[in-house]
Amino acid sequence: MATYVLHQSDCNRHSRLYRSFPRISRIALGIALIGSMYCTPQAQAQVVCGSKEYLDSLPVPPPKDSRVKRQLQLVNCSNAVLLGAANAAHEANQPPWPIFPREGTWVMQPFGAPNNANVLTIDVPPEWYGQFQKGGVAPNFWARTGCRYDPLTDRAQCETGGCGGQYDCSSANISPPPGTTLAEWTFYQQFGNNFIDSPDISAVNGANLTIDIAPRGGSDTNPLNPKDFHWLAWNYPLTVHGADLRAAKSCLVNINANFNFSIERSDIALTKSVEPNYPLLGYVIVDANGKPTMPAGNNTLACLSNCGRYKFPAEVGKTGCNPKTDQNCYAWTTFCAGNDDVKYSQSCNADSDCLKYNGGVDYHIACFKKNGPNNPGTCELRGFYNSTTSNCNGVKDPQPAGPASTVPCNNTYGSVNPLDPDPTTQIDWADQPQVETCAKVTFNGTKVACIGDDTLHAVLHGAYTWPNDPEVFGGDAPVYRIIFAPGGTPAPITAAQKTIPDCSALPSNYQYSQNRTNCSISVNNQGAVFGIGRVANDGVGKWQSNGHDWPCNLDQRGAGDNGVICRWNPAPKGSCTPPVTDGTYVVASTCGRIEAGASLVSDPIVPNKSGDPLFLEVAIPKVLNTVNLPTAVKAVFQRKGWEPGHSWRRRPFTPTRG
Repeated sequence: MATYVLHQSDCNRHSRLYRSFPRISRIALGIALIGSMYCTPQAQAQVVCGSKEYLDSLPVPPPKDSRVKRQLQLVNCSNAVLLGAANAAHEANQPPWPIFPREGTWVMQPFGAPNNANVLTIDVPPEWYGQFQKGGVAPNFWARTGCRYDPLTDRAQCETGGCGGQYDCSSANISPPPGTTLAEWTFYQQFGNNFIDSPDISAVNGANLTIDIAPRGGSDTNPLNPKDFHWLAWNYPLTVHGADLRAAKSCLVNINANFNFSIERSDIALTKSVEPNYPLLGYVIVDANGKPTMPAGNNTLACLSNCGRYKFPAEVGKTGCNPKTDQNCYAWTTFCAGNDDVKYSQSCNADSDCLKYNGGVDYHIACFKKNGPNNPGTCELRGFYNSTTSNCNGVKDPQPAGPASTVPCNNTYGSVNPLDPDPTTQIDWADQPQVETCAKVTFNGTKVACIGDDTLHAVLHGAYTWPNDPEVFGGDAPVYRIIFAPGGTPAPITAAQKTIPDCSALPSNYQYSQNRTNCSISVNNQGAVFGIGRVANDGVGKWQSNGHDWPCNLDQRGAGDNGVICRWNPAPKGSCTPPVTDGTYVVASTCGRIEAGASLVSDPIVPNKSGDPLFLEVAIPKVLNTVNLPTAVKAVFQRKGWEPGHSWRRRPFTPTRG
């Protein structure tokens, strides 16, 4: 297990910070640092990235605007350069609203970098506050790994967490892909005189990094309900610091003939379809033998959940998906609740009643008796474990409901609320239905590949791992930290490259010269800046370009996932600077042209009188990519309010609605 510590340079920085405070503040700051850091030339304090001592030491700049009531800090605790990312959230019937870090970049340097360059600060805009009712798009934040990136041309191609080949996911109005751990939110929801936030860590489509969410300030318990066992401060930490599902390939469970729950570099390196009807992938550079190179190594990139296994690299389509004849479609329907033909929320007294509503097809839907086992219920999606909750927690039933910091599989059906001493009300029936075991999910007598949500919860205790998971927490802190790889990670992360590679630098099996000749019209006469380097299996075990298979002119909004985005010509040196943020949270650019010299597709779009906040650094004219979060994830933010008196948690909902 890797441990990341502060070294003497960090001590010097904290010493300067300490001296800059007024005397009274210095006393308080000194007390906070005593025991966590002894900054002398002879000794180096070991403050683990993600620990309370370290987080308390991070400065938070005051909000730029008095309307800002919430701030976030993205904290990179890994030893690799990561790119941060966010979507463009908005309420229903409102325009998407992008954000940009105060530091003017999405690049997060490794932990230990000078001047806290591993931290990005975001003022959460008031346009992101509220309930995010049906039709809205709630805030998402995530980290991208293994990126080749160039902010000046708004290009980034990343091994995990990528957003359509764009550097700035937010202004591009794009959400994260499968295999990415993300933090989801609703901010500043008003309940009387209180304003409550509702964050969760979603691994419902898989996890590329362990992440955690730490409140800074705010209430230790829910001011509206002291028995609320979903309060973030009481549950923190939500994940196991220093652990990683990718380590030692721990997510290689139930391998089948085509694919497993581990995404390795080779899985996104070969220009072939992993499974029928899935898109081509080829954005990791390979040599003639199909081995990842530039850099070399076939490390594990992400661990998929039960649902994510059937969403990578794209989810099964709603049309033409027959769960009676297609195993992938059946598994996707069972684990992800993605099939709109399946009926949920119907009245029931037993699980068998739910079979009747769905033509006798067993999707293992539970009769969820949220008012107790002796009352009627409704048919709802359930989670799936490899084992049992008692094996997960090592505690005999009934299980404790939390906190997530000590209880891996929490909030289970019939668990005990430790914050409620009253035996008549302390049993929780309403969070989630009984889980099912993976072994019971079969298709035509064959066991369906299933990793088990308990496998993910071993590291991600408080993460949302399946579409009806109750892992949503409450808080009222003015500042939250989203910590990536807290405590470091024992699993390697592909080194980031601050460049988009030249096409001529790709290995010889990409046949650059032949493809350059074939694409000469686009390159020489049409101003093509980027091409897509591609190779394919030649049938005799070699991965080779035929000299005519490269797309010649990648559109600025083209993702390029079916190959390696590369430059036809080296980037010219110039004075163009990366995007910055103006006072209204709008991404702005001091460049008027793409770095390579081609004109922007359209002039910058600036906020107009109607309040449209969108600015696309390089945009197709006034047209945005449609944001469609996976149905399973989107359902969290489409629920109808919260229930006072029931820990302010979300109501059971139908994952397929909306």
